[in-house]
Amino acid sequence: MKKMVAGTVLLFSKEGQPHFLVKHHNGKEEFIATPVEEEATNLGSILNELERQQINIEKIDLIDLVTVSTHQGSMPLYVFGELEDHQLAPVHSPMTWMESSQVQSLLGEVDLSDVPLFK
Repeated sequence: MKKMVAGTVLLFSKEGQPHFLVKHHNGKEEFIATPVEEEATNLGSILNELERQQINIEKIDLIDLVTVSTHQGSMPLYVFGELEDHQLAPVHSPMTWMESSQVQSLLGEVDLSDVPLFK
C-alpha cells in the first residue's frame, strides 16, 4: 500500500463557525487524501492535490499538522487556514465545506488523542 497524506482547509464563517474543506467520495465526505508522490515531500504532495482540486494554494497557510490513524493506516493530516478573511468561498464539486460539528463524524476511526479540537 502506498503511503498516504491528507489535508483540509479551515475557514471561519462570518458568524465565527469553523468549517473544513472535505471531498465527497463514494457517497460520503472525507478529508482530501492522496498518495505521496515519488518526487515530492508529504507537504508537496498534498499541496499538489489541493491545486488539482482548484484550491488556490497561494491564499492558504499551514496552521497545524497531526498524524491520524484511519482504516487506510497512519497518515499526516495537514490543516491549512485561509490567509484572507473570506466568507465560505465556493468550491468545485466534489469539494464541499463541512461544519466542525459534522467533521467529528470523519474522525470516527481516528485516534482522537492525535487530533486537534477546533471549537
